[in-house]
Amino acid sequence: FPVGRVRFYPRPGEGLRISAYEVETNDGIEVATGVEAQIAGAVGVNPLFRALKIEPNNPADTVTVELDPPRYLQRFKFRSLTSLDYDIAEFEVYNQGYVPRAVFLSKPLPFWKEALPAVEAYLAGDQAGVDELRALPASTLGRIWWEEEKVGDPAASRAVVSLQTGSSPETLRYFRLNQNADVVEWRPHAKVVDRRAGEPTSGTVVDLDDPLLRAASREIWTALSADERAAAQTTRYQYLHEISPAAKTDVRGNEFGTAPNTAFWSGFDPVTRGSLVRLPGGRPFFQLRVELLSDDPLATTIVRNLRFEQDFRRAATRITAEIVPAGGVRAGVDTSFTFALRPRLGPGDVGFNRIRVNTPARATAIEAVEAVPRGGRDPEPVAWEEVAREDRFFVVGLDSALTSAADSLALLIRFRGRVLDRNTTFPAEVFLDDRQVEGERTWAREGLLITRGRTDDQGALRADTVRVLPQAVAGGDVLDFSPAASDRNSLRVTTDLSRRAEGVVTRVAVAPNPFTPNGDGVNDELEVSYDVLRVLVPVTVTTEFLDLAGRRVRRFASQRGVGEYVLRWDGEDESGRPVPPGLYVCRVSTTTDSGTFTNLRAVGVAY
Repeated sequence: FPVGRVRFYPRPGEGLRISAYEVETNDGIEVATGVEAQIAGAVGVNPLFRALKIEPNNPADTVTVELDPPRYLQRFKFRSLTSLDYDIAEFEVYNQGYVPRAVFLSKPLPFWKEALPAVEAYLAGDQAGVDELRALPASTLGRIWWEEEKVGDPAASRAVVSLQTGSSPETLRYFRLNQNADVVEWRPHAKVVDRRAGEPTSGTVVDLDDPLLRAASREIWTALSADERAAAQTTRYQYLHEISPAAKTDVRGNEFGTAPNTAFWSGFDPVTRGSLVRLPGGRPFFQLRVELLSDDPLATTIVRNLRFEQDFRRAATRITAEIVPAGGVRAGVDTSFTFALRPRLGPGDVGFNRIRVNTPARATAIEAVEAVPRGGRDPEPVAWEEVAREDRFFVVGLDSALTSAADSLALLIRFRGRVLDRNTTFPAEVFLDDRQVEGERTWAREGLLITRGRTDDQGALRADTVRVLPQAVAGGDVLDFSPAASDRNSLRVTTDLSRRAEGVVTRVAVAPNPFTPNGDGVNDELEVSYDVLRVLVPVTVTTEFLDLAGRRVRRFASQRGVGEYVLRWDGEDESGRPVPPGLYVCRVSTTTDSGTFTNLRAVGVAY
């Protein structure tokens, strides 16, 4: 905590003043061994103390030590420096300022605000509204905003806002000891249907705490569907109010604790103000976490007025996708990828007809879109179109929106592209583009924007923008690909470090070549494009233009991380004068721990 004052004193009227003392403090740093570990009774826990004040001759009954400015402290140690008797009635520590880390965690909240009383009642133990909660409308999230106010040094504090979405009001799994001495997460004597095939109790209702089923209870639990497990697991209210303390701890008194309810919740993901929330959509609940971090006791960040866009038109209950090959890919080299997607649609889902795949670099080509029926192996072509292909994404359009029939198929999008880093994720979203709405389509990071003209009451033409929010796709198993395809059931691709690319800076290209910087608006600038691969931190990339005698006429230097880059040269030298016509050499280079990498290209300048 931030501490601004320490004070101690004897009992009024009868206590003895301390004649000499030392006060030491610890700011949380610990070392491995030492005398302090023995005093604390814990091997390996040795707080590192520093002297706060040493007083060899104290004349005052009440001792006050001021800390200006306040400091972050965790422990205090008092030492008498005399053999004389003394008395301390109270040792007081005063806090001033803001703690280094404060966390706000909301309850699980419904997107449908009218359902908040039902959620509050459920969390208080009322099970009457469970069916209502299961039928809540799900939401697709768009952009998120909030306001921030800084106190003290603006650079010394920050706020990290995170969200997670879920399909159940239970964000955690709660573990207890049942009557069979097993640690389980289901509620006491939960009744479920045995879904195992070929067992004597198959298809019948069983008690998961039945001693006769002790050996099989975990298998029975695993065989249940996610919804069946959700209905049978221990709830937060039961754990807090109905489970005995003895059933929550082991013989040493340690609690069995909790674990994230990953079957129904996405896990927390930090979000950025004004940006699209890239969390699984189509879920009825969300939870908010705000971390307030400070490096200065007198500095903090205030967060207020958090709000986000949402749309209750759900494209699908769940959309799962994976990409292959997921490993052994060479960085910076065009590779044929297959993006496999399987939707699950439920009642009320509107379906989708646009799929956007976000890429680290511009895809070279979209080659095919195919469908694999459930249980089938041979892909069949489907009617599709290339809607957009930009530097960071491409969009595939289907002739007709996928509806409930899509539960029986997987879509395969085959494209060529390249990865630039050791680990690359290909996040994706789906949209329902109502083609009956006329207007100009713009594929923004925050969704699909449809700008259309309309006439107001005075007959003037106004611009009206309709935003179609995306539903995020979750990584998971879609199809079993051959081992050669490096199937990892995820949207992440890893590069093969044993097959190194030619260098850190690759794919250097210059265009147009030659170029004519004469100011006529045609080919006035040279574009130098390149990729930066496999760097952990940004590096300095230097682009130089040399004449044929090796003299430098222009130099650019920029910090570059992994990615695609374009630099433009207007044909002027360092003094701003046009260079003479002729041939020049473009040299793009960088130096890393692995060495210096240089690329040379010839450039023609004409007037």
